[in-house]
Amino acid sequence: MTSEELELDRQTNRDVAAFSYFLVLSPVLLYTKRCSPYVQFHARQATLLFVLAILFALLPPPFHLVNLLIMAIALTGFIQANMGVSWRIPLISNILESGFSAQTVWDSLVRFFHILKKVFTQSPKKTVQATSKVIAKMRGVDNLYLQKEIQTLQRRIEILEREREIPSSLLQTKSSLDDSPERKKDQ
Repeated sequence: MTSEELELDRQTNRDVAAFSYFLVLSPVLLYTKRCSPYVQFHARQATLLFVLAILFALLPPPFHLVNLLIMAIALTGFIQANMGVSWRIPLISNILESGFSAQTVWDSLVRFFHILKKVFTQSPKKTVQATSKVIAKMRGVDNLYLQKEIQTLQRRIEILEREREIPSSLLQTKSSLDDSPERKKDQ
């Protein structure tokens, strides 16, 4: 296909590509829209997300949280596809580009779990900073809106950190309570 045909395909099939991120529809669109490279690109990614969502739903409950991440990725893919952007989902696009070998899938899952481990073991402030860097790299995002959201999240984190701090004057050791005059009178 020529570049004009690819651009026409992108413009005419943006909505169909976006609907492929309604994960149940992705295999259907992958099969029915074979003539559209733009829809195929997004439908392949969405189909792999759909398979991962099913696999994580079958695992024990702590792993169900990964499905929230998958839904967030699907929502981002929906927005990007509707805007006409060929957004490559990290790790998912690597698997699709290098084929479906067991080794590729395993390596990608190991990298994915390392990323999850970093996210869940970092402090909230570092997590917001890392997330903001990833979001800022995405095309088509209004940076002013993003900066305001990041500032709001940082203020919330500061408030939570202040609420967690307990003044040292309120802390009393057990020995100071045991030595109090009231305590001695009761005994």
